[in-house]
Amino acid sequence: MPPTRGRRTRSGANLGSSGRAPDATAPATDGATTGTPMSAAAAGSGPARGGAILLRRVPLSVDLLDPRATIPAETLRQNRIQAVTHFHLALGEAKAHLGLIAQLLVPRALPEQLLGTLVQPDDGAPAARVQVSIDLGPFGLPGTSRAALTDDHGAFLLPLPKGKTFPEDNTLTLSVHGANGTAPVAVRADRIAPNGIVAAITLPEHLAPLPVSVIASLRALLPADGGATPAPQPAPAPKPTTVTLGEDGGCQLVYQNNTSVDRFPFGVFVRLVEPRTSILAPVFRLAGVENGFYDITNWGGKIPFGNVTQYVDRVPLEQPISVDGFRDDIVGVRNSDVVSSQETVPMAGTLGLGYVVRLAQLWTPKGLALGDLVYSLPLAPGEQQRVAIFERRDTSTVLETEALTVEEQQAFQEQADTSALGVFASAFNEVARGGSSFQTSSSNWGVGGFLGLFGGGGGGASSSGSSTSWLEGQRDYVSSAAETTHSSVQRQAAARRSAFRTGMRLASASESENVTTKVITNHNHTRALTLQYWEVQRLFEVTTTVEGVTLVCMVPLEVVRFLPAGQHLTLTSATMPNDRQGVLDRYAQVLKHADILAPNLPSEHRYGLTLLKQFAADPAATVQAADSLAEDVIQFTLTGTVLPFEEIYVSAVTRQGIRLGPVRLAGPIDPIPSVHGKPEDLGKAFSSEDALVSYLRDRRAGETSFFGIPIPTTPPTLRGSLAVPPSLGRNDIIGFELSRRFEPFTYELVSEEVQTYAALGLPWPATFTKTQLVARTIRLSSQDLEQLIGGPRLGSFAAEILTVDTQGHPTPDPHQTYVNDSLGGIEMPADRMPIPAAQLPPELRYSQLLQIEQMLQHVVRNTIPYSKIVWQSLTAEERAIMLEQYTIGVPPGGVQDETQTIPLLNCVENRVLGFYGNSMIMPFIIPRSVADTMGITSGQIQDMLTAFHKNAFDPPRATIALPTRGVLGEAVLGHCPSAE
Repeated sequence: MPPTRGRRTRSGANLGSSGRAPDATAPATDGATTGTPMSAAAAGSGPARGGAILLRRVPLSVDLLDPRATIPAETLRQNRIQAVTHFHLALGEAKAHLGLIAQLLVPRALPEQLLGTLVQPDDGAPAARVQVSIDLGPFGLPGTSRAALTDDHGAFLLPLPKGKTFPEDNTLTLSVHGANGTAPVAVRADRIAPNGIVAAITLPEHLAPLPVSVIASLRALLPADGGATPAPQPAPAPKPTTVTLGEDGGCQLVYQNNTSVDRFPFGVFVRLVEPRTSILAPVFRLAGVENGFYDITNWGGKIPFGNVTQYVDRVPLEQPISVDGFRDDIVGVRNSDVVSSQETVPMAGTLGLGYVVRLAQLWTPKGLALGDLVYSLPLAPGEQQRVAIFERRDTSTVLETEALTVEEQQAFQEQADTSALGVFASAFNEVARGGSSFQTSSSNWGVGGFLGLFGGGGGGASSSGSSTSWLEGQRDYVSSAAETTHSSVQRQAAARRSAFRTGMRLASASESENVTTKVITNHNHTRALTLQYWEVQRLFEVTTTVEGVTLVCMVPLEVVRFLPAGQHLTLTSATMPNDRQGVLDRYAQVLKHADILAPNLPSEHRYGLTLLKQFAADPAATVQAADSLAEDVIQFTLTGTVLPFEEIYVSAVTRQGIRLGPVRLAGPIDPIPSVHGKPEDLGKAFSSEDALVSYLRDRRAGETSFFGIPIPTTPPTLRGSLAVPPSLGRNDIIGFELSRRFEPFTYELVSEEVQTYAALGLPWPATFTKTQLVARTIRLSSQDLEQLIGGPRLGSFAAEILTVDTQGHPTPDPHQTYVNDSLGGIEMPADRMPIPAAQLPPELRYSQLLQIEQMLQHVVRNTIPYSKIVWQSLTAEERAIMLEQYTIGVPPGGVQDETQTIPLLNCVENRVLGFYGNSMIMPFIIPRSVADTMGITSGQIQDMLTAFHKNAFDPPRATIALPTRGVLGEAVLGHCPSAE
């Protein structure tokens, strides 16, 4: 019976700690007949890649919300009930853990003394001159007691036995004796500070001061100091290192080293109670002995005859885990290449419970110390040397980005950073990432608070190990994390010391502007002198402390499927999207989160995302066919009265202001009749300049003269082509510019005699030489031609994109035309002539589509990291709206009315501390109704866990040294005299 398909929610599928679902057995079937009780898609039995089933050790799973999943109705009902009641049961398990922690906590040690004040119950006046005593029998000292007297202000100092702990009830019982009676006073351990200071104690009844005679007798019995042991003196503060400059008096300057303590907080996450998984796993249940059974993982084979199928939350780990299969399941593919709509990877499906141990590393300056010997300069008696000191200066750039959210990010680009913060950040990244790499140029990244070291420190209540071992494992885990971080800091500091160097070398007599030279002379003429230069290092005492515990809730989030269901993981020629809708369907999920993914993509994939956004933003954009031209080629066609000595150019103008070209237009242009033409055309040549200019003007006007009658002529057609760079789209071209240029024109005028012979059709005498044909030569410059005939008159202009026809030949595409206008015989100006272009729809090139696909494949193969980026992008308002519809679940006994449901937002702080798996970690507060019912509060859990971790926590301590930017020179005089 499939579940009802409504709003899709991920509910848990755990069958309890035993993996059993009440009345959830289903008879086994032969896989060759009716099949296993799961859908084919969920079982991964779809078409296999390469025609064969890809056998990998991936347990089969069933999506509860898959309409094809044939899970028994009772099994589904029981699992949904257990899912909604799981979190309340988890809180009950947390209460059980408190009892185990209380048993493991070492009793608190007694302070060496008790310091407090007694006040009267009626008016709050000090209880002066009364005796305070304590019986030491409960502390293993039967028959003995300690006593002290209060002063006029009611203050007392009562010594306590050393090396003892508080009683089991964590209460000290005092007896207060006055002149009118005795009153018992109980003081709880939580009211007593570790050093013995206790808050003001109110007596249960009024006690009068003891008589003076009695007090004198008591003082004779008590020690002279009233029975109090001297308070331990605090450790002397380290004496700061001082540097004094100048002479005594008002000119002296004294500098002290930094004595501030640097604090670097970080957190360690421990999962307390596990959530239930989102989907089920079918197992083979084999009968065991003594009413026991075995759940055998279903790896895709047939169900053994005689056994039953059960649906459990988790399966035993009996085979190697297939990382390859896991990543395919995260993407949504298993054996086939098509993305499925079902969920196949069990992940957190319900609320979980855990806590974050807040740790802090403290760096306390301990002064300066000398490091390695940098250079040693020996000088003979009376010798003088010139030395040059080269000091390497490194720079660092710090970029801080702070937003009004719960997270603060800091990006560091450092070169040989030797600051305390840089060393700690590098060390912490080493621990969090499991490796370290130090170079002279290092890059550190951190999150505010350095909360990000996550790990599971144990299992839940359903684990088979003892509770004591589980809790000790958590304690060891936190201590180990602190110790590992501490050791890493020491290694990072050592790496800084080894990488930071100050070089010194001898210099020649010549000086350079980049070298600082100093002259060192040994003025002692009897003894040798050695000048030694030592590194100066800063000393820090580093320790780690446990500051507290924060109870957290794990809210599950669904992994983002960046490849929609039904799409192929890899493209082929048959599955390549060839239209706009196909592109939008395939890249819909990436396009939805484009603004979030853009700043986090590697640089080589950002252009692919930009292309996708531009394509989706233009509804007229089309997709280029795979067999199209590799680049766009624009063909220009121009008709006009162009003369042979004239050049026409065209340029394309883009919306960015860039011009492509110019390209010269060429075509057949009738020559000007000349003496060098054909013999039969010799009669058309011109014998005077006026006749030549008149002919040129007629051609410019687009006509010819026949016996004085103008006859229109056909203007020539010029053509040219321009290749558009692949980086420009078709819609980037917004217009064209026409320009022209005259070449200097030289013409040889024919003699009139020869022209007459040619006009009459008579052959000229054989005595004529070629030089007798030319009367004279005229030369017209560009300026002359511009004044005489002006520019050509244009008939039409066309700019079209070439495409490939059915025969494979390039031909203009009538649907991709920028310009196809009649210019009406307008005269082309001497300057550029702009012609606007029609807005063509952009076309996504085949090469650009491949870049988008490369970007998609990168995102899909990194589904989890990019899903986390999408989760982190939620604002506080979005999280509040998203979580508003959810509750923390239903109590095991159900609810009587809707008023008993508890909204999730009432229990969590709208602040994300980090992510663990597919869950976001948020601070959790047990609601009052649940706390009253279960007798447990968030404060009790946090205090108990804090005491548990602090109790046996041995903080690591170390003294590390970091280099400074200076050296210390020390002159050592030889102890024996030497001859010059």
